[in-house]
Parts: sequence; C-alpha cells; structure tokens
Amino acid sequence: MGRYNPGSPLNRAGLAVLAALAGLCAFAQTPVRLDWRRIGNNLIMRGLASPASGPAERVWFDPSGERLFVRVAGGRTFASTDFEHWTRVGRGQDAPPAEMQVESLSRPAAAVGFRAQRRRSATVYAFGGDAWRSDNEGQTWNNLTSWKGQSLLGGTVLDLAVSPRNEKEIAAATWAGVWMSHDGGLSWHGVNEGLPNFPGVRIVSAPAGGQGLQVVVAQSSEVLAWNPGQKQGWTPAGDAAFYLDGERRLANSLTVKPAGRIVRIWQSTSDSRTLATASLVDTSYRVFRSVNGGNSWDDITSNLPPARINGITADVNSSVIYAATDAGLFYARTDLRAPVPPPAWLPVQGLPDGAILDARLDADANQLYVAVEGIGVFGALAPHRAWSPAVVHSADYGTRGIAPGALVSILGVNVKTAAAGAWSAPVLSATPAESQIQVPFDVQGDRVALTLGSGSEPLRFDVPLRASSPAILVDREGSAMILDGDSGIQVDALNPARGGARIQILATGLGRVTPDWPTGLPAPMDGAPRVVAPVRVLLDGAPVNVSRAVLAPGYIGYYLVEIALPDFVNRGVSELVIESAGRASNRVRIYLDR
Repeated sequence: MGRYNPGSPLNRAGLAVLAALAGLCAFAQTPVRLDWRRIGNNLIMRGLASPASGPAERVWFDPSGERLFVRVAGGRTFASTDFEHWTRVGRGQDAPPAEMQVESLSRPAAAVGFRAQRRRSATVYAFGGDAWRSDNEGQTWNNLTSWKGQSLLGGTVLDLAVSPRNEKEIAAATWAGVWMSHDGGLSWHGVNEGLPNFPGVRIVSAPAGGQGLQVVVAQSSEVLAWNPGQKQGWTPAGDAAFYLDGERRLANSLTVKPAGRIVRIWQSTSDSRTLATASLVDTSYRVFRSVNGGNSWDDITSNLPPARINGITADVNSSVIYAATDAGLFYARTDLRAPVPPPAWLPVQGLPDGAILDARLDADANQLYVAVEGIGVFGALAPHRAWSPAVVHSADYGTRGIAPGALVSILGVNVKTAAAGAWSAPVLSATPAESQIQVPFDVQGDRVALTLGSGSEPLRFDVPLRASSPAILVDREGSAMILDGDSGIQVDALNPARGGARIQILATGLGRVTPDWPTGLPAPMDGAPRVVAPVRVLLDGAPVNVSRAVLAPGYIGYYLVEIALPDFVNRGVSELVIESAGRASNRVRIYLDR
C-alpha cells in the first residue's frame, strides 16, 4: 500500500493543493462587502469548433480593420483588438446598416444577406442558415459552416463581417457566440472566452450532493450546469420546464394575489406559509411578503431603488430576504413569520458592474449565489450569517453531527476561544466572517455544547456528537479533494483516474485514531495514527479496497483515505462516498478513464 513519507507525491503536490483548499475556509469579508468568487467561466461546451457563449446579434470591423465590434443580447456592445480581451463601448459605436450594398450574381437558398470588402468584388460572402463564400462574384458558392448536416458554429449565422484589411479575415455572429476565420472560412475558432456574454439568467439549483450549480439560459428552456471537477465550461443539462413550470404553478395557485403581475415568486421550504414575490405594479417593481400562505400580502419594497427586480431569495430561520435587481443586489433583515413593518434594504457590494439577474441561497442558507448579466455566476458566504451564526463541517459547509477530531467552521463569528463541553477546543483560524476549530479527540457523549468566546457574550450551540461523521473535502464549487496517489495531481475531468490506480481522498470527521493524538497538533509525517472506526469507500455503490485511513501527515484535523480502484472501471463520471461507523459522507464526483 506504500508508506507515506516527506518525499511522497502527496506531500510535494497533494498537500500543496490541500493547503490552498484550507484557505477557502477562512476567507474574510464585511457583512455588506463580500469576497465574491467566480463560479466557473463564461464558456459553454456544445461540441463545436471551440467553446461557445451566448447569442451574438451583430458583428463588424472598424474602417481600419484593427478592431472587431460585437453586439450581444440586450444591446450591449464590446470591442477587441486581439480577439481575446473585450471592452464594453457606448452608443457611439453603432453597427453598420444590416443591409449592405453588395452585388452578387446569385444567392444561396438559405441566405439572408451578403458581405464583401467592396460593393462589387470577386470574393463575396453570404450568410443565413449557414455561411458561404464565392470567388467568382456569386456564380457558384461553397458552404463554409456545414459539416455532416450540422453547423460548425452552432446554428444560424445572424451576421457576418469582412475585415477591410484582409478579405479572408471574417467574423460571424451566431446563437452560440462569435467566431473568427483567417482563411476565408476554411477553418473557424471561437473568440468567446473573454467576451462577457454568458446567457444564464436564473439560478435553479446550488451545488449539492455531487451536482454542480445550474442556471437557465435566457430566452430558452435550456439548463446549463457547472459540474464539480469539469473546469472546461458549462454543459447542457436538460430542460428547465420543471423549474419554470413549478414557479408558474405556485403563482397561479394563489387564492389572493399581490398587486400587479408576479415576476418571480419564492416559497420557504421549511414553512410553506411564508412567500415573497417580485411584482410589476403599473411601471414600478415591488416586493411583497405573505406570512399566511398568500391570504394577505405586505408591501416591503421600502427603500429599494426604482429598478427592475429580477429575482428574490430568503431564509426564514435567519430572517433575511435578498433582491436581485438591475441596480444591484440588496438584502434586508426582517421577520418572515410575522407582518412587521417594512425593513430597510442594504446594498451588497463587491460584484462586477452589471444587472443582477438572480440570487439563490444553498439548502442550508450558508452560501449566496448570484448571476450577473453577461459576466457569469458568483458565490460568497451569505452576509446574514453576521447576525445568524451557523456551525458547519469545514469540509463542505454541511450541517451534520460532529465527531472527535473533526474540523468545524463557525460562520459569522470571529472566535477567540472555544470549548466542547468540558474540553478546550483549539481555534485554528478566525476572521469576522468565519472561524475554524478542531473538536477535541477526547470529547464524549451523544451531544456536545460548543461554547464560543468572541469578545462579547459567549455563543452556545448544542450539536449532535457521533463516533464518526465523515465528510470529503470539496471546494465551494463541489470539486472533491481526490488525488492520484502516485503523482499527487487532483483527479478531475482533465486528469481522470484510471483503473487500478492508487487514489488518495482527503476527508475530515472520521473520529478517534490510534495511537491517540493530541488535538490541535499536526499529524506526524511518518507513522500517522490510524482511524479507529472501520472505513469503507463506495464507488457507484460498490465497495473498493481501502488500503489505509490515517490522519493526513503534516495537517490538523484532516484524514487521508487511500484506496485502490478496480482494474476495470467505467469511463466517465462516478459517485464516491466514504462510510464510517455506519454513517455516510457527502457524495462527490470522481472522473474515471480506462
């Protein structure tokens, strides 16, 4: 099974990755200016010539051919000189007329327009269902974008531009983004990577259970997913009808509706009597709250700016509501169980400029996710934790029972001292947003009282105590800390594990170890203590061979579980779970190859 030593791949590479992940547990921010992190990128993997993006309506060059302009959905216009970096430009850069005077002797059947360097030219381009080129003034045409009945550029060509400096340099705008050719359309590549043209407008699910964050595409019922470990781009994930119809049915089921037209509606999963809507009343947007299942409604718009409201989310237990608007993201502290006076809304800062199209809390209301128009999706620790602290597993922010030796994060509290029952608990990191402690190995019982000192009145949490409460470490996108045992490289879609490989899993919450080890002390580099409770690892529900389960050498509170994959595995994505003392960990993805 191999012995761990300071020169092993895990120590040189894997623990470096672990150190970076550990830093995620202590990011700092104030209650209204958050440390936002981007979720994924703005690319979509559609199996085309290059990664795609959202729809592009128009494309054109400036008279010198030095700059390319693109107008995307919503009328936003961007310019680039290197086709990699894009800058938003104002209304002064208007597109040329959609109908350009170009002479052609014939027209391809599905063409809607022509482009050329001059009104009369031997080389003429046509666009519509596809793109075509003629080198004899339109007598004959060559299709440039169709391959085996499919479009290389993702569908209808909505616009095409020819560079004034080189008639073989052309750009195309399609429903799947912007594409360039430097050889007259013989080959194409996307220029979407830096273009702020992400089409996601509604967040329908937060990362959970090995699944990634999902969004609905603008003017479509398509769902896109940023899957943990994927890293290349968003992938199509089915139809959004389930999510959209559910919200529509909820709005239609109301016996008493708030004023105006309901634009978005939210209902608490813990108390169905609590609802909130974003509604359009005449020409203004309003937020309404109901605490009795929709029998009556209170207008709580209060001091929200007069802007379009695109989305709302809330948490009853924390008495907080969020509004995603064209003027930014706002939140308010208010009772969602009683008809109290309208609250004061506060802006949430730190996001890129742009309309906030949606906001969503995860299942435990610890992480807040927002969609920024064209730019993408961002996540941060929810600011309401400043007045509604939570105790969670440091591995995945999950709310499960704790175990001796586990790493626990306290959200919203700058912890100075900590105790678990009668035992002192070391504080490993502390910021105003989040603190991390280790549960003492000696703690006993079925429940334990955490007492946290933070400079004011002590905080007390009564939490379940288990012999083992396993959790696999994941980052905030859900990518698991699963490493190749020989190279120390993290296993993901770009670096899948192969059959027969030695795999190392980083976890916490596996309980006591033997020989006993002091709480708060890094595990030894050699002879790391072994986990006492039996440990199983399941791959798609089938057990695999566990060669060792020990404290992660050189680290506090982390465990290293090493397994041997079967010689023959199914290529693709599988589910991996750790079981210990009869309890299962979070489900994570592992990417496999043969």
